[in-house]
Amino acid sequence: MSEANILFGETRMRPDLKWVKGANPFLAAVMRKLRSEDRPISTQEKKGKPTGMYFMPGQFDGKPYDWPAVYFETGGCSFDKAGACTMCNFGRGTNFTEEEVTSALTKQFAELKGKPGIVITPSGSLFDDKEVSPKLRREIYRLAKENGIEYFATESRAEFITSEIIGEMKELLGDVKIEVGLGLETIDPDVSRYSINKMLNLDIYKKAVDLLRAANIEVFTHVLLKPIFLSEKEAYEDALKTIQWAFAEDGGKTDRVGIGLMNLKPYTLAYLLGEHGMYKTPSYRTVVKLLQSLPEEMRNKVSLFGFNSGAKIKEETGGCPTCRDALKTYILKFVKTRDPKILDEAANYPCSSCKDNWDQEMTQEHTPFTHNLRERYEFIAQEVFGTQYSKQEQNKKLVDRSLPHLDSR
Repeated sequence: MSEANILFGETRMRPDLKWVKGANPFLAAVMRKLRSEDRPISTQEKKGKPTGMYFMPGQFDGKPYDWPAVYFETGGCSFDKAGACTMCNFGRGTNFTEEEVTSALTKQFAELKGKPGIVITPSGSLFDDKEVSPKLRREIYRLAKENGIEYFATESRAEFITSEIIGEMKELLGDVKIEVGLGLETIDPDVSRYSINKMLNLDIYKKAVDLLRAANIEVFTHVLLKPIFLSEKEAYEDALKTIQWAFAEDGGKTDRVGIGLMNLKPYTLAYLLGEHGMYKTPSYRTVVKLLQSLPEEMRNKVSLFGFNSGAKIKEETGGCPTCRDALKTYILKFVKTRDPKILDEAANYPCSSCKDNWDQEMTQEHTPFTHNLRERYEFIAQEVFGTQYSKQEQNKKLVDRSLPHLDSR
C-alpha cells in the first residue's frame, strides 16, 4: 500500500483533478476522516432539505440590502472528497435527486420574486459538472431570468472556470449582471498548504480571473480571516496582504473582496482544535482594524460573510463575550452604510475584559506558525486516528512529508 493511502484510504481524487498541486497529504487525510462522520449511512438517507436560504448584510446600488443567499444540496464538493479546506463543512454529499432540487429551487426563486440581487451556491462549485449538471445549471439560469433577478452572484473553485461554461451562462442570463466568487483565502503559500490545505494552483486562479473579466463578469474574491495555527496578528497581516494582492492589477485583479469571518462548525479541523483550546476565532477588533487598514476605495469594495451560514455554527467570530455584540453591531452598520466614522467608534469602544490583551497580542512578535507544526500535527494525528496512527511507522512518515522542512514542493 502506498504511503498516501495509509491514512487516506481510497483517495477518491477525481482523475481530471490529479493535476491539482499544493495538497497537504496529512491535512487531507485528517479532513477526510472528520468528514466521514458526517455522511449519509446509506444511499437511501437524505439529510435536511434540498435547498435553504439565509441573508447576508450588504448593499445594492449603494443602499442597504440583505442579500438572499440560496444554497442547494448536491452530491458534494470534489475538493471536499479530496480532503481540502480545514475550516469547511459545506461540501458534504447528499442524496437528493436533481428533480427534487429543481422543484425546491423553483419554489425558492418564486418567494424571492422582486428581490433584485441573489447569491446562489451549491455545496462547492456551480461550474463543476460532476457536482452540478449542465442541465441543472440551465434550470437555475432560467429561474433567475424568469423571476426578474437583476444581479446573479454565485461561486466556484477556479479550476472549473472555462470559456464554454461562462459563455453559456452569459447567453442564458442575457442582460442580468453576473458575479462569480472565487476562493483564494490567502496569498501565502505556507498558509495555503500547511494550514488551510486549499489545494489551489495560483496560476489557475489567475487564468479564471482573466476569463471572467474578459466576459465582463465581476470577480468576488474570498479571503479567510484567521486560518488555523495563526496568531491574531499573523491572521490580520495575512488577510491584509491577501486583500491588497487581490485588488492589484499585477495580482488578483478582482472587482470585490469578501472577508470570510472564521467560525467553528462540526466535522472540521478548526472545530476539533477549538474543542481542545488550540484555536480561537478572530476578534471583531481585528475585523475593525483590518477594514481601517485598507484605503477607502478598496475598503468600499470589501464585504463580510460568515455571520450566518447554511451549516450549523458552533462558535462565530467575535472574541470577548463582553463586547462582541456591540462590536458586531458596529460592523454590520458599517457594511450597510460604508461610513468610516462607525469604524472609528468601534475601534475606540472600551472593554476592560479584552482591549488591553488584544492590543498586546497585536503588537508582540510571534514565532511563525510553521515552526511548531510537528507538535500540532502529532497531536491531531493522535486525536483523529488514535492507535491507527501510532502503530504504523509509515503513517508517521506521512506526517513528516507534510511538514515544511521536509516538503519537496
